[in-house]
Amino acid sequence: MKKAAALALWTLLLLLASTCCTPHALNPPPAPVSQSCSGTVDCLYEEVFAAVASRYPHLEKPELIPDPLVPNALYRFEQNQVLYWAGFLQTIMDGYGRKAVAGVLAHELGHAVCLNRLSTSAEECADVAAGCILFDMRLSIEPLQEWLRTTEGGGDYPPGEVRALLVEEGRNRCAMQSLVDRLKDE
Repeated sequence: MKKAAALALWTLLLLLASTCCTPHALNPPPAPVSQSCSGTVDCLYEEVFAAVASRYPHLEKPELIPDPLVPNALYRFEQNQVLYWAGFLQTIMDGYGRKAVAGVLAHELGHAVCLNRLSTSAEECADVAAGCILFDMRLSIEPLQEWLRTTEGGGDYPPGEVRALLVEEGRNRCAMQSLVDRLKDE
């Protein structure tokens, strides 16, 4: 009974922290930069996929392919590939840093995670998954949110501010699940 009450209290506190006046309360401490990662897109992709694989161990790893004909980054369902234009990721790296690029890659891998899930929008689902993946990597969602807020909606993409909130929703969901899991183990 005592354990259930503690779990309920922590869940309530986490919900309040995610909706109250402390938007940074759920941002994890910065993850140490991997000593083996040279900062290349391939290396960063490996780090992001490792976080995805820890939560979704049966997910087949999509192939990462640089493609100068792609205007940004995208996930191809049929081939299980993530295609990207190096110039697009470099622009994000220069303006918003490594964590924002990790967020873009997490969004594309989020499409693979969302493939078998019902969602109002594949883009919305991928943004939620990106927030969760960044949480699992112990990376702040703020650089990705900052970049998303500069984007306009259109087609399947909601407005940038909505996308930033979806990333936050994903982070909050995974933070809450991690807390619940830890309390269950105690």
